[in-house]
Amino acid sequence: MVHHLQLAGRFRLLARSTIEGRVTAGGGNVPRRFGTLVIAFCLGLLAAPPRSAADPFGTPEEAQALAENAADLVRAEGLSPAWARLSDPAGDFRDRDLYVFVLDLRGFLLVHPNPAAVGSNGRLTQDPDGKYFVAEMIARAQAGEEAFWVTYRWPHPDTGEVGVKQTWMVRVGRWLIGCGAYIGEAL
Repeated sequence: MVHHLQLAGRFRLLARSTIEGRVTAGGGNVPRRFGTLVIAFCLGLLAAPPRSAADPFGTPEEAQALAENAADLVRAEGLSPAWARLSDPAGDFRDRDLYVFVLDLRGFLLVHPNPAAVGSNGRLTQDPDGKYFVAEMIARAQAGEEAFWVTYRWPHPDTGEVGVKQTWMVRVGRWLIGCGAYIGEAL
């Protein structure tokens, strides 16, 4: 808030100087046109919404951060105490088209935004190209990888279009915590 107030104060000073026909910068006068451009730029910065509000789709970096935050929660509290927060459709672990899910090392879904999917085994789930991506997640975790990307094709939950999805997986004990973002034609 303080930052926005400082910007507003600077903007008022810049606007007053521009209205007077000059903008003082570095001890000299700058033509009015330049001041007008600066004002337009500042207004654009103040009016621009944060990325998450403007873009309906999450990025792989945001998915990775969400999965890491969920993993930190599970490490700190355990899966049972964290389950309600991870499963809350309006909670901290759901952001636009990004959501956290949790698998055990046998492939059973323990946390998923679709309650009907919880308890199902995804080990034999294939993408449209025939890739067993859940089996890959499990195999890589069992091979000792603690955190890794898995890429596969999957229908986007909002658009229904099949697209390339990158999912960041983090192993926490006997659980795999993941969150994926669409990077392809589903957007």
